Amino acid sequence: MNLTAACHPVSRLGVFTLLAALSSPLALFGQTIRFTDVTSAAGIPEIAPGGFGHGTSFGDYNGDGRPDIYVMAYDAPNFLLRNNGNGTFTDIAASAGVQNPMERDRGMASADYDNDGDLDIFILGGSNASVLYRNNGNNTFTEVTDAAGVNVTGQGQGVAWGDYNNDGLLDLFVTQTSGDNVLFRQNSDHSFDEVNASSGIGSFSQSLQPIFFDVDLDGDLDLFVVRQTDEPNLLYINNGNGTFSERASSWGINAPAPHSQGAAIGDYDRDGDFDVYICNYDGENLFFRNNGQSFTNVTQSAGVAVGGAGNRGVLFADFNDDGWPDLYITRNNENKMFQNNGDGTFTNVSSASGANNFSRGYSPSYADYDNDGDLDIFFSNTGQDCILYRNDGPLNNWLQIKLIGESSNRDGVGARVIAWAGGQKQTQMIVAGQAYLCTGSDLTAHFGLGAGSQIDSLIVQWPSGLQDRYYDVAANQKLTLREGEGEVEPPADAALPLLSNIASSNILQSIVTIVWNSNEASDSQVEYGLTATYGSLSPLDANRVTSHAVTLTGLAANTLYHYRVLSRDAAGNLAISGDFTFITLALDALPPVISNVTSGNIASSSAQINWNTDEASTSQVEYGLTSSYGNVSPLNPALVTAHSVTLTGLNANTTYHYRVLSEDASGNLETSGNFTFTTSDGPLMSDNFNSASLDLTKWILGSQAQNVSAVQSGVLRLRTTGNSTGWVYTRDKFSGREKTIQIKVVQPNNDGSLGMSPTATTAAANGFYSESNWYRFYNYRDSNSQPFKLFVQWRKNGVVGGLDVAAGVTFTSNFYLRLRTSGNVIYFEYSFDNVSWTTAYSETFALAGYTLDDLFAFELAAYNTPVKGEWVVDDFSINSLQAPPPDLTPPVISNVASGNITQTSATITWDTDEASDAQVEYGLTAAYGASSPLNANFLTAHSVVLSGLTAGTTYHYRVKSRDAAGNLATSNDFTFTTLSGVPELPVISNVAVSDITQTTAQVSFTTDRNTLGTIEYDTQPHGVIRLMPLGDSITEGVGSTNESGYRAFLYHSLSSFGSRFDFVGSLQYGAGLPDTD
Repeated sequence: MNLTAACHPVSRLGVFTLLAALSSPLALFGQTIRFTDVTSAAGIPEIAPGGFGHGTSFGDYNGDGRPDIYVMAYDAPNFLLRNNGNGTFTDIAASAGVQNPMERDRGMASADYDNDGDLDIFILGGSNASVLYRNNGNNTFTEVTDAAGVNVTGQGQGVAWGDYNNDGLLDLFVTQTSGDNVLFRQNSDHSFDEVNASSGIGSFSQSLQPIFFDVDLDGDLDLFVVRQTDEPNLLYINNGNGTFSERASSWGINAPAPHSQGAAIGDYDRDGDFDVYICNYDGENLFFRNNGQSFTNVTQSAGVAVGGAGNRGVLFADFNDDGWPDLYITRNNENKMFQNNGDGTFTNVSSASGANNFSRGYSPSYADYDNDGDLDIFFSNTGQDCILYRNDGPLNNWLQIKLIGESSNRDGVGARVIAWAGGQKQTQMIVAGQAYLCTGSDLTAHFGLGAGSQIDSLIVQWPSGLQDRYYDVAANQKLTLREGEGEVEPPADAALPLLSNIASSNILQSIVTIVWNSNEASDSQVEYGLTATYGSLSPLDANRVTSHAVTLTGLAANTLYHYRVLSRDAAGNLAISGDFTFITLALDALPPVISNVTSGNIASSSAQINWNTDEASTSQVEYGLTSSYGNVSPLNPALVTAHSVTLTGLNANTTYHYRVLSEDASGNLETSGNFTFTTSDGPLMSDNFNSASLDLTKWILGSQAQNVSAVQSGVLRLRTTGNSTGWVYTRDKFSGREKTIQIKVVQPNNDGSLGMSPTATTAAANGFYSESNWYRFYNYRDSNSQPFKLFVQWRKNGVVGGLDVAAGVTFTSNFYLRLRTSGNVIYFEYSFDNVSWTTAYSETFALAGYTLDDLFAFELAAYNTPVKGEWVVDDFSINSLQAPPPDLTPPVISNVASGNITQTSATITWDTDEASDAQVEYGLTAAYGASSPLNANFLTAHSVVLSGLTAGTTYHYRVKSRDAAGNLATSNDFTFTTLSGVPELPVISNVAVSDITQTTAQVSFTTDRNTLGTIEYDTQPHGVIRLMPLGDSITEGVGSTNESGYRAFLYHSLSSFGSRFDFVGSLQYGAGLPDTD
């Protein structure tokens, strides 16, 4: 770049001011925007007769410095119009490979997502498809959708590129009208991950144009999404740690609009932040001024209200190069052009501008296609041909900036460019996705300068946090600025993150997890290898956090690895730790040890097999009518130590043989011995509701007049004609012990419950709810638009209670509810496949005056169905379970130890393999004689403090733990010795004096244990003058005067009990060799 002629990043050649055209509204009046329709002359091809043009984009796809045009033709092949440099275009879509045969193409945006220096294209279709075209740099493209992982299903609409986590890689956001919006985070290999949940974007549909821009000017990109069908707009504020918070309401920009379509940003009042204009298809457009932390609706005061129907897209750009951004709006009838007056208002110059096309305007884009210094407009039409408007407006001065990122993304998307002249500024942001279903521009910053001849200072604030400054930049040129080439201002934050608590954990043969903390949010990466030069690097985790965890895989077993951790904060400051090591585990040749194999929850057609292993391993069961088995459950590859497999499709009243299989992470397989169980008889009662009407041999219909529940088309519909309960309950009563009672809930559905009660009143208006004692398990929702929840409710001796239990599970397909009783516990369970059941809640049966041995009726009920809707159910059954075998196995006690021993107390600790209580017997012999109080809490890690002990005494002890089934385990005998009441003094030896000079001497001695020590010394025995501490060393240098004669030394050391011991010696100073005695 010719810095002398163009711009000067360091030296200031002079100070110029822009003329009044930049600051005076009066000077602007009369500089009317003018456009000429050059569609035909430019060779813009026709879309197939009656075709529908959709998304458009200006962009320099072949890198020749001239903006080309990509057009989405919706129901015809797309166009890639190469700019020939002479005012004409040629369609090269077929040879470039970007015609895209997908039908119903809608939205698109272009950007250099892989940072290789050329523009790539992402397009969305309305037929469950998306396409990512990677530019090969030779006028051809390669479709890489699957490889990149950016498949979108649903009716795609708008696209926006932006580096929301500032890692130098462009991320992608797409909107849909049917189907959720999707945020794709780009990885270092240019693949993408969907991060809706982890980023906080959530699940929203009915959306059209998204825009990535920095709404609060804090250095990271926020996200604005307009939505249709009266849905409120969304404003996601970037938290700077890889997550967003939706803040449209608090910012005042969430008001539902009548079918919002397109939107664009620009700094219309030149206050440095970005304002937003929104097009609404079925009502008045909206214009919001950014106040820094909120928006104000200025549609009317700014004079840019456009009502009626059919508003589509909007461009926010300076079309007359006077320094103030104008507005251009595409519509189903006359397009609108509003010229910025520079005083917060606009003037409608649609007719005078010549840009008031009366076709069905759709997706607009702008760029200086003919390189004459002003912005031209291209837009698609639905049902008519596209239009190219050449700007023939006033000849004002201008400056265009094309950015090349280094640490930032290649196109500088998200960069803020600020131009200062005469104390006034203009601010623009490079945005890849706005207007309406398109990129919006060719990713060039365009500044109109009026009559001004130069910019005093030009500032580029890059996404990396770097700032480049250029001074005295001449007008009327297109500059290409590379990150770091200007006068660089480093990020304001220059402090490195502080790294702490670095450790390796979960070490296996080939895997380890490295964890650490940082004092500020930063990213995560680990270097590792066989030496301290490393050689391998984990993928960068760009999420900024303070608690870091990186898992390294593919390691060699029994090998020493070196590693160090790296974390970079939002300002780009990189901290690198020192060197650490870990050793992977040796190869494991031993299979898991299988224990505690049991069968449970045995019904007529299913049984649950449970077992434990001593190491994490897989789960599978072989089973059959003989010990040859013949059937095998699906493999559960999850590595666990507590295993559970449910066998289904079994025959009633049949004995089955089974054995369990578990394989550890090293591939070692263990198989248990043979076990058996016998299924129970068939259902005590069942009904698939396939009869012509409710089977009154099985059910009683609640007799209140409003109850019109009935069997229809193979299902039971619980309903009522008024504000009461539609309900049925079982004609027979059944013992509540060891039962399963389940019902299939058919979707779509509404509120309803499965209940049990020892009493029933046929005429009760509210079914079992009117009784004094009952349990019920029901699904409900807060409103018809909300997902279903689960609720467990009870009435115990007339007192109603309950709680929500769904824990965030969404019930959108058929599911099952089940009451299960086992022992004295009642379980409330749900399933989506009638195989895998989840316990939502359980408690010890607690209906006052009743036990599970009593008889119960079971109810199906729905309340106030004219408002809440019918409850539709199928496949009801009551089954007996086999009582679980008694638990006769005591806990296994391990890791018995004594600690924290003092003169009068000690702490005894141990573990058990199952929850159990805790007690310690202890005494002076193995007959013990004393016991600690019983700790009745059932735990697996136990700790008991013994107090009131005698100092200096050896105690015997053993520990005891009893499980919930009453099985008692008692350990072997152990001993500990309390500390002595009078501490033993250390023994001093090897006292020596050396290195004697006229002014110093070196004194050393040893003790028989670790002690603290000091040296006292004086010229007379025991006369203390100075006290010199030794600390942990055994040698101390002692200073003295030049006097001759003998000096006496008193040495003493302190044991941990504070006892003092003495030694007296002397040394001679003076002529000759000194002596010590």
